[in-house]
Amino acid sequence: MAATDDVAYVEHPLLAPEVVERRRYQTELAATARSAHTLVCLPTGLGKTTVSLLVTAGRLADVGGKALFLAPTKPLVQQHAAFYREALRIDDDEVVVFTGEVRPEDRAALWDDARVVVATPQVVENDLIGGRVSL
Repeated sequence: MAATDDVAYVEHPLLAPEVVERRRYQTELAATARSAHTLVCLPTGLGKTTVSLLVTAGRLADVGGKALFLAPTKPLVQQHAAFYREALRIDDDEVVVFTGEVRPEDRAALWDDARVVVATPQVVENDLIGGRVSL
């Protein structure tokens, strides 16, 4: 745990330094979510995205593979992708955005090289039905 001016930060090989403040409820939620199916219900602004980031960093470090993050609207998809690019120590182009604005053929190609896909549920559903991606 790193500390700067009485603020503690989460340390992890895949997290940028001094980006994620350590909040016990978030780290405990992330630990639970890494070990079991979990639905996190928190009021706006209390860190559901941070919890998902902690889970994602842990899974990518431990087992590799790909993470899929779903958000209901295009603005939220873009917001979450920007946060992941800032907070994760992976190449920015490994965090890809899938919305209706990205052509289906392009999404299929991007899927293979992505480590984190941030998308709307409708786009992922359409790509699964169309056989462009596989979970």
